[in-house]
Amino acid sequence: MHHSGSYRNGVARRRRGGARSASGRAAVVTATGREGARRCPDMLRRPRSRCPAMRASARRRPPPQRDTPPIRAPDYRGAFADRLLAEELASAVTFFLEKKFEGRIPDIEDIQDMVEKVLIETGHAKTAKAYILYREKRAQIRQSIKVRKSTRAVGSSTDISLLVDPGSKEELVPWDKSRIQHALVKEAELDPYDARKIASAVEQKILNSGINRISTSLIRELVDNELFERGFSAKLAKQSIIGMPKYDLDQLIFSRSNENSNITANNPEAINLAIAETTLKQYALQEVFSREVADAHLRGAVHLHDLGYPTRVYCSSHSLEYLKKYGLCLGNLDTRSAPAKHARTLTGHLNTFLASMQAYYAGALGVGYINILYAPYVAHMSYDEMRQEAQHMIFSGSQSAFSRGGQTLFLDFNVHTGVPRYMQNVPAIGPSGKPTGKTYGEYAAVAAQFCRALLDVWREGDCDHRVFAFPKCDFHINDDTFNDPVQLDLLKYACQIASENGVPYFVFDR
Repeated sequence: MHHSGSYRNGVARRRRGGARSASGRAAVVTATGREGARRCPDMLRRPRSRCPAMRASARRRPPPQRDTPPIRAPDYRGAFADRLLAEELASAVTFFLEKKFEGRIPDIEDIQDMVEKVLIETGHAKTAKAYILYREKRAQIRQSIKVRKSTRAVGSSTDISLLVDPGSKEELVPWDKSRIQHALVKEAELDPYDARKIASAVEQKILNSGINRISTSLIRELVDNELFERGFSAKLAKQSIIGMPKYDLDQLIFSRSNENSNITANNPEAINLAIAETTLKQYALQEVFSREVADAHLRGAVHLHDLGYPTRVYCSSHSLEYLKKYGLCLGNLDTRSAPAKHARTLTGHLNTFLASMQAYYAGALGVGYINILYAPYVAHMSYDEMRQEAQHMIFSGSQSAFSRGGQTLFLDFNVHTGVPRYMQNVPAIGPSGKPTGKTYGEYAAVAAQFCRALLDVWREGDCDHRVFAFPKCDFHINDDTFNDPVQLDLLKYACQIASENGVPYFVFDR
C-alpha cells in the first residue's frame, strides 16, 4: 500500500506540473483494454522505486522525440489507462537503446527486442507475452505476403526495350521492407531515416489491407503516394516513369509533327524519332538541365534547341585527309575499303562516312576545304569532267535521305576562293592515299577551277532547278580574296548566285 500511495502521489505531482501534449509524448503502450488490465494488475501497481530501469531513465531522461517509434501491443477494446506509465517505459527503452547503439540507428527488430526486455525486467511479464504474440502474428502476416516480380533470363538494355520477352517469367518473392528503403535511397536519393519511415508506412498499409499477393507496380504506386503525402515532390520526380499517354502516341502516328522542317513525310522512322525525342526531352529536362533552365523552357522564355538529343554532340567538321590516307574503316561496318584511287570512289567513301557519323550528332556534319583536298584527284580532268564530278558529289549529298527520321543528311561543304596560307606548304595526299610530291599551294589553280565547278552545280539546282538545301555551300573569304584577281572573280560569281537563289553562305576568315 505504501508503494501504491507513493506512486499515486508521484502521478499527482506530475499532473500538477502540467500534462504533456500528444505530440510531445515519447511513446504509448497499449494493452488489451479494461479486460487486459484486470488480468494484469501489476501494470498499474508496480512501484517505480523497485524498477532499476525506470530509476536510471529518470536520472538521465532523454528529451522526447517526435519520431520515436511507438511501443504498441494488441489493441482489441481500448487504450491502456495510464499513459504516464507508458511514457516511463518508453523512456527506459530509449535510454537502453542509446546506451547500446551509441549514436547508430537501431532497426525495428532491435527496438522491439528492447521493448520486450524492458517489459519483462520491470515486472510486466503478461504484457510482454501479449507483445511477443503480437510480434509473431505480424511476422506471420509478413511471411504470407508474396511479391509478384517479373524477371528475365538476361538483364540488358535490349530486354528493357522488349515489352514482351519470351524469356521473361513471373516469380513470387518474399516480402522485404528493406527493398523499398534501399530503392528510395538509391533512386530517390532520400536519407536512410526518411526512407525507413516511408517503407514502414507502406508496409503498414499493405499489412492492413489483408492482401497476400501484391505486384511491384502497386508497391511503387503506394511509395509514390507516400512521397507525395509527405511533401517529397522533388524526390517523387526521380521516381516518375518517363513516357507518353496513348492519346499523344495516336497523334504522332496519324499526324506529322512540324517541329523539324527537314522531315517532310510522316514515315515510320519519323514516328520512331518523335517518340524517342519525346522521352529523351523529358529525361533532359529532369536530369540534364537545372530546374531554372527547364522551367524557362517550359514557360517559353527560352528554347532549348535539339532537346531530344541529350546523348549526342551538336555538330562537327571533318577532314577528307583521313579518308584519303586510310580509306573507309569504321566500327559499324563489316567490310573495309582501301584508300580511293579515283575522285568518284572518294565521293562514295565520303557519303558512307557521313551517313555513319550522323548517328553521333544532333546537327550538321561539315567537310572542310573540300575543293582544295579534292584537287589532287581532279587535276588531270577537263573542266567539263570536273563539273561532272562536282555534280555527282552534290547530288549524292543532297539525296541521302536516311538520316534521323528519314530526313536528308544535314551537310556543310566548305569551299575556299584560294589555298589559305597555313595550308600552302602542307604536302598533298593524292590517289591511293600517297603523297603526290607537291604541296596544296601548288594546286591553287586546280582548287579554284573545282570551286567554280561546284558553284555551277549549286547555281543550276536539280533537274527541276530547285535549289540544294543540302549540302550547304559555305563560301570562305579572306584578305587574299580581294587581292588575287582569280579569287575575286570567284567571289563575284558567288555573289551573283546568292542574288539568284540565296544558296551561298559567306564565311569571313581572319
